Amino acid sequence: MLPLLPLLSLLLAPLGLSQPERHDGFRPGEDWTDTDGNTIDAHGAGILSHEGVTYWYGTQRQGHPNVAKPGTYPKYSAYCYPPAPGGLGARAGDGFTNGVNLYTSAGDLYNWKRQGLVFAANKTGAHCLERPKVIRCPGTGKFVLWAKGFTPVKSEFNGSKVAVVATADTPLGPFELADAAEPFYAPGHGQMADATLHVDSKGESAWLYWRSPNVPPFGPGFYVARLSDDCTRLADGTPRLIASVKHEAPAVFEAGGRTYIWTSSTTGFAANPAHLLVSKTGALEGPFTEAGNPTHNTSSFDSQSTFVLANPAWNTSASARGLARFIYLADRWETKTQVFGRYLWLPMTVDTAGASINDSIAVTNPTSWRHDQPVVPGVH
Repeated sequence: MLPLLPLLSLLLAPLGLSQPERHDGFRPGEDWTDTDGNTIDAHGAGILSHEGVTYWYGTQRQGHPNVAKPGTYPKYSAYCYPPAPGGLGARAGDGFTNGVNLYTSAGDLYNWKRQGLVFAANKTGAHCLERPKVIRCPGTGKFVLWAKGFTPVKSEFNGSKVAVVATADTPLGPFELADAAEPFYAPGHGQMADATLHVDSKGESAWLYWRSPNVPPFGPGFYVARLSDDCTRLADGTPRLIASVKHEAPAVFEAGGRTYIWTSSTTGFAANPAHLLVSKTGALEGPFTEAGNPTHNTSSFDSQSTFVLANPAWNTSASARGLARFIYLADRWETKTQVFGRYLWLPMTVDTAGASINDSIAVTNPTSWRHDQPVVPGVH
């Protein structure tokens, strides 16, 4: 008797129907479809691994204002970027999203099932949301989402970039605002542009890393602060300045007793050289030092970082030598197209044995690869 999938293919073929393609590896920059055959729509990715399932959260951007017909999207989508003098300007609407999409994979990281919209952006009063990140809060066990929000002009924050914080009892959501009466939260009473969350390697504390472009109260820069026990606000204390304001798109990971922050420069959707920050002591609050561009490519392979994911196939055994220790996740922005951009998931190798900090992290750009097969022999 034929297995179920081949049997279905034979039955559907005469009807002109076919099963969606099943992926057997990563093909960076190519169209990436979900298990229903539709292009994945989850930009600015945040990844959560929980009980054998991987959750991919990202903003839903397909059909955004740059390509939609006039009148088919809310007028307040223009609040995603403040109106330019004399008109809305070319970038008006670039930040438009319907909210946070969720995809799940229970096995190989190549094939993803769309679970749907788990947080609608308009719950905040504006269709503007970017770079959602979700963690399981060590203090409560709840799942907490932080994203960069864009407030309506003439609101309390008058068109500022600030945080949107929501919680859920399960990673499948739906997520609800932590404070429905106050949908926007200003960390440290300042702005929050690109940001990410990180739970320490022992699973004991949660941290926020973010770019604050405004002057008050601390001055522009890139900051870190520990989160409160419920992970919905900063803990008591002053945020710590760790780098200049010329860093955004952060992704945090730990390896070899060090803490790394992958960032890009601040050129919007235009690609630029990556900038790695390293805490030599491993302290999550730093101090951090600059450690160059791990891609050694002036456009970081035409990408902007979103997340660094530990490779589930990597371990310290001899059989695992040569496997990527992490997976670098990025967007290749194409903001004037229907899909808004494509994704790059690339192999990242780590060498902390005698290598200089500037050369300890390396990312390459293969046309295709598998995370359970060696990519750079002898480097682990």
